Amino acid sequence: MPPLFEKPLLLGIAATAFASCGGSKEAPPQSFPQTVGRVPVVLIVFDALAADHISHLGYERETTPTLDALAAEGVSFNTAFSPAPYTLAGIASLVTGRLPDSHGMVAKTTRLRDEETTLGELITRAGYPSLAVVGNPNGGEAFGDMQGFDRVVNTYETNEKRPPNYTPPSTGEPLHLSMPEEAAAELTPFLDGLEDPAAPFFYYAHILQPHSPYIAPEPTRSRWLDPAYDGPFKGGDNQALIANMANIDGLEQADIDAVRALYDANLLWADQSLALILDELRARGLYDKALIIVTSDHGEAMFQHGRWGHNDTLFEEMVNVPLVVRFPGPADDGLPRGMQLDAPVSIIDILPSLAEWLDLAPPQDLDGHSLAPLIAGAPEAQQVAQARTLRLRDHGLPPAAALRTKDTKAILHRGLVGTDGSPLPDRMEFFELTSDPAEKHDLAPGGDPRSEAAHRAIEAEIARLLAAFKGSATATFSEEEAAMMGALGYVEDDPEPVTPQPIETGPDQ
Repeated sequence: MPPLFEKPLLLGIAATAFASCGGSKEAPPQSFPQTVGRVPVVLIVFDALAADHISHLGYERETTPTLDALAAEGVSFNTAFSPAPYTLAGIASLVTGRLPDSHGMVAKTTRLRDEETTLGELITRAGYPSLAVVGNPNGGEAFGDMQGFDRVVNTYETNEKRPPNYTPPSTGEPLHLSMPEEAAAELTPFLDGLEDPAAPFFYYAHILQPHSPYIAPEPTRSRWLDPAYDGPFKGGDNQALIANMANIDGLEQADIDAVRALYDANLLWADQSLALILDELRARGLYDKALIIVTSDHGEAMFQHGRWGHNDTLFEEMVNVPLVVRFPGPADDGLPRGMQLDAPVSIIDILPSLAEWLDLAPPQDLDGHSLAPLIAGAPEAQQVAQARTLRLRDHGLPPAAALRTKDTKAILHRGLVGTDGSPLPDRMEFFELTSDPAEKHDLAPGGDPRSEAAHRAIEAEIARLLAAFKGSATATFSEEEAAMMGALGYVEDDPEPVTPQPIETGPDQ
């Protein structure tokens, strides 16, 4: 497929100095250094983890006790984002520090170009032994995301060690669905095999859960599920959910409650795997020596705007993700601990941040910015705390594009068609997030001047960056990878032009 429209739309971060924290539970310490030196690095990515389901960020259920405890010993960002609401683009952006239409990994037909520098290459070239454990093929070797790692373990591959354990109702063909505890199981032999146990290493785990299917083991699965529920989602499988992805007509509140309960159970299951990883580090005396980062590739909608899942809207539920950083050292050592920062940041900031923290030379042409000066409390970073603008895009053809500031979001919908298939004009939406955090009240039809300015800015960015795009490579993947992607709900290679959807069609969550 051609990359989106004539060439992919690049929505990069505005060329401003790095934005700082705005409000926080605790002011960043002025004395904290912006580098930590050569230390072990542990980077955990949970797939489809929406920030609004995380306990320490305000969710009412105790879905993330391990992540909450880690955040209490580090820094957590309230407004961290993926630049796109789907794994293909999100993981590629995380590992390159670049936005989807910079690196070109926007659809299953594309892969990272060889000249892109990934996290695996950056850290492994610095002499770190490295392991990547990947639970979703959309974020793996087939698309070039894991280039540079010494070893990659694909926990979605069926073999003697990982026999079939899941049969998608859509195909009836058994597959091995990656289990979250498999990431911890791979950490143990990796650490055992290090030539120098005292030397730094890089461990990366892309854990599939809480991504659907929502089939956590008991008793976790039923923790929040109404025992009397007997509706279409009681199985938690993808097929029933996909059938209602864009249509909640006929669904009752009990159905939506069940989806949310099963998702939360999957999230708790994933959090339990994080506990296994951290316990392994503690048992080896590595926990206080390691730089630990936890994030997600995108969020997950629970019918807030008439949609379930991810991929195709730029509302908060699909793009707002966790970002927690725990610095090496004991909890009482004066390092940033228990901080919650509310500056807009992105998962594309992880690569440049690691480069600075580890004192490595970053690649050229990054879209992300180092978080080091923000967390260290650098005065110049504080001065521009409210000024950063993030650019987001969905997987459409052509993609919708958004500008997200600390307090507002502007979304430009492109390539719209009417019910008769005729083209419609582009449409803007504009939301004042301070008074309308659920994005229910579109101010664009009223002629808000900020919406008009954002529309002009997006169009100018498209025109400027079309010429800068360098093309993309072609992806190939195995039959098993294709089958697993289908089982996870990735059923379309090329999205169709979109029909306008009403802003508010679902019940409040």
